[in-house]
Amino acid sequence: LSTDINPNAVNNRTGQSTLHYAASLGHHQILELLLDHPLIQLDATDQHHHPALLYAITQHHPLCIGALLHRGAWVGPD
Repeated sequence: LSTDINPNAVNNRTGQSTLHYAASLGHHQILELLLDHPLIQLDATDQHHHPALLYAITQHHPLCIGALLHRGAWVGPD
C-alpha cells in the first residue's frame, strides 16, 4: 500500500474508515495491508464510537480479530 494514500479516510455519513470496512466484512488480506501502513489509526472510532475491532468481533471474523489484537487494538472504554 502506497504511503501516499490516506489509510484513515472515512465515509462522511458513517465515520467508518477503510479499516472498519475491512474488519466488518472479513477482508483479512486488505486489513493486513492497511495495518502495515505507517499512518494507520488502529483504534479510530466511527460515529458510534466503535473501533474496527468491535466490528470484527460482532461480525465473527477471527482472522481479522487476531490481526487487530496482534497489532495492539483495544476495544475497551474510551
